Amino acid sequence: MSRRDPQIDPADALAIHDLIADYSYTYDGFDLKDFAALFTEDGQLETPVGGGKGHAEIEAWAQARWEEIRAEGRAPRHFQMNTRLEAVDADTLRGRTQLLLIWVEVATGTPELKFVADYIDTYRRTAAGWRIAHRSIGMGGSEGGSE
Repeated sequence: MSRRDPQIDPADALAIHDLIADYSYTYDGFDLKDFAALFTEDGQLETPVGGGKGHAEIEAWAQARWEEIRAEGRAPRHFQMNTRLEAVDADTLRGRTQLLLIWVEVATGTPELKFVADYIDTYRRTAAGWRIAHRSIGMGGSEGGSE
């Protein structure tokens, strides 16, 4: 992926960066209905611990995952950075975003680095704005990480 794709309107790039931030804030803030709405109606989320397709499945997965994390006395913090975008067409972009996932011990506030990875995304322009059409995780945090 090159540094900057000249085919991408800066306003679209900014909207994607806002979408990426909203992903972290809604999931980490347990706002799971809004989290699921960041995806297209047929959007797909694939993680090493599950995922879903469509709003209902994604929200249900997020709810179940949050319950598992809470039972361990932890809360997640997703730090996403260094996003690269490339145009597929006027209404579709692909991206790669680096992720640091921190788990915070609720009782003490102690952070623990859970893992580093790359999100591999496809974004689609919809009537409601840019949404995630597909998100998977390349583990290892490198260009060669497995998906």
